[in-house]
Amino acid sequence: MLVDKIENSVADKALHLASKADLANTKTDMIKWFVGLFMTLALMIIGLYFK
Repeated sequence: MLVDKIENSVADKALHLASKADLANTKTDMIKWFVGLFMTLALMIIGLYFK
């Protein structure tokens, strides 16, 4: 009984794990955000420097 309950719990939790495709898409999205924010921050600092 307890073993079945544990196996069902593990199976339920395994359904919520991300696939490799999900992780790859998330990685590319994060890289796009980081590059965009870095460029914006760099331009702001350059603008303050020349002010």
